[in-house]
Amino acid sequence: MMDIRHSYDLMFDVFIGVVSVLAMWQHPVITCLQLVAFLKDPTCILVVNAVTLNGDKLIKTFMLMMLVTYLYAVCGYLAWWNRHGDYLQTCETLFQCFFTYMNEGIRSDGIADVLIRPTDTGQRYPRYIWEAPWESAFILWDFCYFCLVVLILLAIVTGVIIDTFGELRDQATQKSERLKSACFICGLHENALPNFDRHMIEEHDLWSYVAYTIHLQEKPISQHSALESHIHAMLIQGDATFLPSNKAAVLKMHEANDDASNGDVINRINDLESSMDCVAQLVGELSDRLLQRDTRAQTAS
Repeated sequence: MMDIRHSYDLMFDVFIGVVSVLAMWQHPVITCLQLVAFLKDPTCILVVNAVTLNGDKLIKTFMLMMLVTYLYAVCGYLAWWNRHGDYLQTCETLFQCFFTYMNEGIRSDGIADVLIRPTDTGQRYPRYIWEAPWESAFILWDFCYFCLVVLILLAIVTGVIIDTFGELRDQATQKSERLKSACFICGLHENALPNFDRHMIEEHDLWSYVAYTIHLQEKPISQHSALESHIHAMLIQGDATFLPSNKAAVLKMHEANDDASNGDVINRINDLESSMDCVAQLVGELSDRLLQRDTRAQTAS
């Protein structure tokens, strides 16, 4: 019962069913909530995870943006309240000024849209810094907000999301390639197995293990053998160590054949050494006989 409650798929199906019932009883517009079914698509899940995986970093970056914007709102409220386009509608209070900067500054190209530029009043930009220092400070203050918030902090948020999406995409690609090029049961790569396709079909067939697991779950516990009871207890505990990790019978057979081949080679080398010893012994005996013949010939002469 606890497994059913914690099953997200079942909860999602129940939600879709409840929405359908409400749509029939109340209004058909409620069926638009069923569009959330698209969130079960792998690509949509990847996009959502790209935003939520590093959510703490995004939240801290957004809080830093709010802090910087608040400091700018304090400066704008105290020092340059009269440089706003409509003072009574944008910066009459500190909260109104902060709210205006948050809405207009982050969504657009900074807070310049709510401020009065020097050229808007028929004036001009200062020709020198010392000509109008207060005006130069105002222009620098506006430009620093654009660089700090719009160019840097917003770029950090976008970069974190893009980098996370790229990492998740690479992980999904590696996982897909891993499933195609390695055995799901033992984890051995196809290059480590003599016949990978035959190994996947005959020796470590995934569906055979699934069928055996279902067999243990449906078979009465009183009828389990000692091995079945042991594996069934491991399945209940979520322990998968009974699976052949990095092991395969075909590898053991291959190693046995290699050992047998090595033994044949060693036996042949030993036989060859014995034959060489026999040849050396015969050569020695022949040399002795030739030496004796030469000695008798010299004695007779």
